[in-house]
Amino acid sequence: MFRPFLHHTLMAAGILLGSHAALAENRMALVIGQSNYRAVVPLPNPANDARAMSQLLGNAGFEVTDAADLSQN
Repeated sequence: MFRPFLHHTLMAAGILLGSHAALAENRMALVIGQSNYRAVVPLPNPANDARAMSQLLGNAGFEVTDAADLSQN
């Protein structure tokens, strides 16, 4: 019974202590909404999903770069 409590306490302490360093760093994100593929019909939602994820990450403090339908070049 004591072991799970100790495990959860150590996990929580690690997260709390580790989050301070994450806040001090630059937070960057790359979001790609790919809907055009060669072998399948175009997908309807990737652009909407990418836009929503970019907004979510931007609100969380990330500097977001987003792109849609990239080629291999």
